[in-house]
This record gives sequence, C-alpha cells and structure tokens, in this order.
Amino acid sequence: RSGGGDWLAQGILEPRWAVGSLFTTLLLAIALTDLRTYLIPDELSIGGALLGLLVSLLPGGLTPLHSLVGAVVGGGLLYAVAWLGALVFRKEAMGGGDIKMMAMVGAFVGWQGVFLTLFIGSLLGSLIFGPISLVRRLRSSVPAEPPLEPVTIPAAAVSPHQTGNPPPGNAATSAAPDLAEEASGAGEEVDRALVPFGLFLAPAAALTYYLADELIRGYLRLVGLEG
Repeated sequence: RSGGGDWLAQGILEPRWAVGSLFTTLLLAIALTDLRTYLIPDELSIGGALLGLLVSLLPGGLTPLHSLVGAVVGGGLLYAVAWLGALVFRKEAMGGGDIKMMAMVGAFVGWQGVFLTLFIGSLLGSLIFGPISLVRRLRSSVPAEPPLEPVTIPAAAVSPHQTGNPPPGNAATSAAPDLAEEASGAGEEVDRALVPFGLFLAPAAALTYYLADELIRGYLRLVGLEG
C-alpha cells in the first residue's frame, strides 16, 4: 500500500500532471463560456498563453522555445485562416477569440500539437455541429405563415363604449412590442447560428495534450502506414 501511495504522490507532484490540470481547467472554462456567450475572454486566452509560457520553465515538458513557437504557430495559423476566409467569403470566417485561444493551446502543446488539435477540433465540429446546422437550415427553408395584420376600425364608425374594446389607437401601440419581440428573436437566432469553435477545440486540445502519441499511432495503423 505504501508503494502505491508513493507512486500516486509522485504522479500528482509531476510537473506534467500539474501543468495538465491547469491546462484542462482553462479549456473547460473556455468551452463553457464559448457555449453560453459565443465569446472567449482574453483573461483565458491571452492570460492562458502567458501561463503556458511560464510553466514551460518547469522540467519534464515543453522547453520555453517550443512553447513560444507553438503559441506563434497556433495564433498565426488561425489568423491566416481567418484572413483567407474573409478574403474568399467576404465575411468574417474566424473569431478573434479562437485565434487567441489557439495561441494559448500552442503554448501548452507545441507547434505539432497545434495541427493535431485543429484536426480533431474540426472533426468534432463537423460530426456534432454539422447535423445541427443542417436541421436549422431545413427548418428555415419551410415558409412561415404570414402574420395577421391588425384591422383598424374608424372611431367614428364604432364607439369604444359600445363594444367594450380599447380605442383603435391602442391596437397599433400594442402591436409594437410584438414586433420588437420578433426582431429580438430573429437576432437571437442569428447568434445561435454561429459556430462556437472553442467548444470543439477545447476537448481536442485536451486529447492532444494527454494522448497525442497514442492518437497518432492509432491513425497511422488505421491508414496502414504502421504495422
């Protein structure tokens, strides 16, 4: 029992385990925040990148040089993707939060881990968000029933006291909040149509940090490049 306890204590005190715990905590916070707000705070991305560079000074992990190169490659690669996407599609293709997040990821996993993280994150996004996006497009293609237009009756024709209804002017006024609610609902739908890429990059980065070698070997065996 004492030997097992010593092994567990040594594992917990290893720098890689401590760095992994810090990295996983940052990724979990980013995933939950991006899912709820479609935003990645700079405190988590830029602050996390600085922490990644700082913990690279500890033994047993990335060297400071590899951490710095990983941060530059991670942020620079996604910045290039965002620039190219905006040039081709004439609209924003990648959020600034995702770019800064990948700089943080690169500081923890290195430049090679950046490519594996992007591959796994894109795969997860396609498998999970792809069907959701397809269903939303199918629903939006179904024509909605036209709203009923309010009928205004001249005040001279019908007196409010005779029908017990409010004056016609109030009908137009009461319709205004409904239009406002429809407008706000449409705006909310547009926001929901965005892809929270950080939600998929976060688990991909965690898998890369802990299982990069195993995943690469498994992929090579799958495609027949390793016996």
